[in-house]
Amino acid sequence: MQLLGKLKRRINRFDDEDIIFVVVMTLLTAIIVLGSILSFYAANQEQVKWDNFFVEHNCKQVGFVEGGVQAVLAPVVGTNGYVHTGLVTVVTPDKTGYSCDDGVTYWR
Repeated sequence: MQLLGKLKRRINRFDDEDIIFVVVMTLLTAIIVLGSILSFYAANQEQVKWDNFFVEHNCKQVGFVEGGVQAVLAPVVGTNGYVHTGLVTVVTPDKTGYSCDDGVTYWR
């Protein structure tokens, strides 16, 4: 019973701002988790479609281009709202070329 009494006293210390904060943070966490799950599902569906296409069209690997990371100077908007030159990191993923019996080379 002492534990229940302590819990009630702690809950009574919460004001409306605390409750709103907890609700908002819970909703944001749920949105992020749901977005991650949906993103994973969409990426998986895309891969399944490609795998089926790959088999149906007798595709063969014909090339590979290694990606990389570059640092380039580019116009950026600063926190003060003004445009200035800043250092931007550009990431390029690896790409593999596939030639299929439809006469098209696909890069993935």
